[in-house]
Amino acid sequence: MVAELFLTVRGVHVHHFTYGVLILAVVGLYMILRRPDVRTRMFEVSVMLYGIGLALTFDEFGMWIRLQDNYWVRQSYDAVIVILFVFLNIAYLRPLAGVVKRRLKKKNDESAVVEEFED
Repeated sequence: MVAELFLTVRGVHVHHFTYGVLILAVVGLYMILRRPDVRTRMFEVSVMLYGIGLALTFDEFGMWIRLQDNYWVRQSYDAVIVILFVFLNIAYLRPLAGVVKRRLKKKNDESAVVEEFED
């Protein structure tokens, strides 16, 4: 049997995007006010919590668009997939951009050498 882990206040179900928004607000405020150094453990914890808040929020994104209390809204799935692909592109295309930049620089350096010989 699965335990009921839902919060209901005066008959109103509190969806988990509410927790996500609260986590985003608290962690965002902490990051703005404290500005932890990126090399510290606190920064890593803050980033993980921010990601959890973002996930909780965008998991029910379709409910924002439709303004319906229907958990199985198609736009929620679409939003999660779009956010996932955006972050994957950021994570994996960033190193690729560095490779392309180095190759272009090398090509420009080689063409500069050729131009010197032609003059």
